[in-house]
Amino acid sequence: MNGPAARMRPRTNPPWAIRCVFALATCALGQAIAADLSAGPSYPYFRQIANNASREQARLLLAAGMVDGRESKTSIALRRDRSDTEYGVSLESLVKALDLDISTIEGGAFAIETPLGRATFSAAETTSDRGATFVALPLAATRLGCRLRFDEGEFALVIDTPWRDLANTPARQAKPLAIDVHAPNASLSRWRSETISQSNGGDVTTSAITDLGGALGSGYWQAQILDGIERRPRINELVWVLDKGPARWLFGQQRVAVNPLLPGFDLSGAQMAYTNSPEYLYSQAPLSGQLVPYAANPLTVLRGEGPPGGIAELQLDGQMLMRQTIGLDGRYEFRNVPASPVNAIRLEVAIFEFRDIDVPTRVDRVYSQASNLQLPEGTWVSFAGAGLNGRRLDSSDAARGSAGFYQFRYGVNSSLSVDAVVQGVDDRRYGSLGAAASLGPLGAWAAYAARNSAGAGAWNILGDGGRNGWFWHAYAQHLDAGFIEGQDATDLDATAATESTFAEVGRALGSSARVSVVHGTLNDAANGNLEYTKLAADWRPFQSLSLSARPDYRGEYSYSASWYPAARAHVSLTRYKDRSETAAEYDLNPAYRLMATHLHQQDVGNRAGLFLKRQPFGVRRANWTLGALSANDALGYYFEGAMEVRPGLSARLNVLKDPLIQGSGSSSPTVTLNVVADFAVTGSGLARGGYNVALQQIGGISGALGGDLPPGLGRDTLAHVGVSVNGQLRTETDASGHFYLGDLKPGVYRIGLEPDNLPIELSASGAARNVEVRSGANTRVDFGLELRLGCAGRVEGHGDSAGLRIAILGSDGQLVTQVRPSASGFYRVDALAPGRYRIELRTADTGATLASLPMALTDRFVFGQDFRKGAPAGEAPAATPDPQP
Repeated sequence: MNGPAARMRPRTNPPWAIRCVFALATCALGQAIAADLSAGPSYPYFRQIANNASREQARLLLAAGMVDGRESKTSIALRRDRSDTEYGVSLESLVKALDLDISTIEGGAFAIETPLGRATFSAAETTSDRGATFVALPLAATRLGCRLRFDEGEFALVIDTPWRDLANTPARQAKPLAIDVHAPNASLSRWRSETISQSNGGDVTTSAITDLGGALGSGYWQAQILDGIERRPRINELVWVLDKGPARWLFGQQRVAVNPLLPGFDLSGAQMAYTNSPEYLYSQAPLSGQLVPYAANPLTVLRGEGPPGGIAELQLDGQMLMRQTIGLDGRYEFRNVPASPVNAIRLEVAIFEFRDIDVPTRVDRVYSQASNLQLPEGTWVSFAGAGLNGRRLDSSDAARGSAGFYQFRYGVNSSLSVDAVVQGVDDRRYGSLGAAASLGPLGAWAAYAARNSAGAGAWNILGDGGRNGWFWHAYAQHLDAGFIEGQDATDLDATAATESTFAEVGRALGSSARVSVVHGTLNDAANGNLEYTKLAADWRPFQSLSLSARPDYRGEYSYSASWYPAARAHVSLTRYKDRSETAAEYDLNPAYRLMATHLHQQDVGNRAGLFLKRQPFGVRRANWTLGALSANDALGYYFEGAMEVRPGLSARLNVLKDPLIQGSGSSSPTVTLNVVADFAVTGSGLARGGYNVALQQIGGISGALGGDLPPGLGRDTLAHVGVSVNGQLRTETDASGHFYLGDLKPGVYRIGLEPDNLPIELSASGAARNVEVRSGANTRVDFGLELRLGCAGRVEGHGDSAGLRIAILGSDGQLVTQVRPSASGFYRVDALAPGRYRIELRTADTGATLASLPMALTDRFVFGQDFRKGAPAGEAPAATPDPQP
């Protein structure tokens, strides 16, 4: 899970926890990082190579970077010699992660320019190794005035800079740009709707969820509406957020979860946060849409990645709680997950391939990490809320009474953070104390204790870490009977005490295997008393073969084996709970895949399937799957088709008649239609969006290319035109000529077009514009297109091209423009309005006319306007264009 020490990026990046696990596994398995460019101030390119070139060679590692609590896009290279006790850090990768400049000065020393001044490192203090320049970690921290700590548990270099708040100092801010296009004061800027309709034997069920957001006054608003098709629409969330420097306000109706032990609740009222590090704390993406991010808060939103078109299934105690189709972008998101501490350890997400009834390809355990719960030293946040209990804008919610909370968190030092909460919901009061600490080689640990006004208590402990190939993760929780009674309808039995523990300790064996011991206990009304201690193992004896065996939350084994006998062939065997499946796949070509499967489900029977899948490159292309099924002497079928109908609007149709369950009688197939609309909304129309439930300090810019197009040019010719932000290409227009730029911090940006992909006859009117961006809003920026033509030709036989000029005269005889022929004699003139012109070949020194041609521009670019020595003036054709490529 994410939190104050780990930021999740909703559209382009995988979750921070997954990145950390990947980095840890990569390095624990013995893979290493080396550089293959020359040493110096340039940033070297690091790639993974074997680190065993020599037994005496120092080990190079590539760690994640956490700069002022936020994940850096740049990994940081570390070095440790066999005789060293401290790590060295690559200056090149460090300054890139910190966005600083480095240069070489006299004597081979290195100078780093920081917001507080210059830091220098002499040649004697540096070590060059495999293309990078390393200095000892303590020395780098001292010279830069930073706190640098390598967290082996997360395999990340944690950096706290003294200049993280300088951006809020007016004296250091650059002079603001003049605004050409202002952000709206009131708008609907984001719209996402997902509708699922399923029919089975005439029984049709339909559900819908709609998210909206936009600007309103000095802040922004966000809403979530449930149902609205078969049932009356229900307002699940409606908030207005205002950011004012160190303070942050929220007014409205929202589910609140502020502590890993205290039960979540719905609050209709006001919330306010105040911190001494707003740039660090508020700029993170609160995973659950909370006003202030908190890594260990009870779950309300879960995000992840899986195969496009597959199924993500959220399971509680092994039973399906929520289910959704994974989007065409390979992402899934569960919202409104039951926010109760008793549920946390029993939640899993099963990831299925594209077939409806299947064995999951993997099962992700859901848990928080203690190493994500700390604040930088000296950082504190005060967070409070008060109002009515329940969703008062939803008439179906029967909650009554008042509710409120207060929380204070403080980073005592770089290794310890503390947390205190008081909370009241209706007639029940709670108090909680907690702390999270980094204990060096023992990893990171967190502990929380709570008690309610009825005298019932609760506690939990979680920890994780890794060192020298060893890794561990632990979780223990106890809730007295009645601790959460009456607070959350999803609790299975709040009147009985519940206990649960989970621990895993393991080691990487070389570069191809991991073994561990997993211990778990669970004691509640739903599961009874469970206790198990079992082995888990992951082994990759060859690059093409991987094997895995792990116990699930109940201690029952899940197995998987994957083998690629050839680049286009794949064989797999998986087992989960009461189902096991064997599958063989073969890629006929890049767009078509053939698959044969055999499924065994305990107490039900066996099912064979043969599938042909088409999945061409590109989201706008239709992909489909056809399947024939056989089970119990009965036949069935499977069909799935999906595509993005227009940018931002996708649809998926699934038809399944499963003979394993339904037989081959007259029973109807199950038909499921899933439609997702995700748009950025502006006055110029709809563009593909990327809605995120998180309350982030970001906005967007959206617009379109407009104007009257000449005959023969359709709107599809306006696709793939580059749009730049501050001179850097950031996106392209879609098939209808619209574009959307998201994830922009509030400020003023220079927005322009890269016209290379525009039809040669069109030109965007106006120069680049300074556009204002505000949190939660999309600013509209349209570019009008004008018919602008031109001509091209060649000069031959008139001497050196350097002494010649091509002049374009209008119908009134006035000079319009003038160009110089190339060294080969070719010339080209652009941006001419339709009309009549005369082209003159002139000498550069005197301007004397050597030859001329008449030219008429109507709706096409004119080629072949050549000046050849000896050809009479005006003899060349003037208006017949050459075929365009």
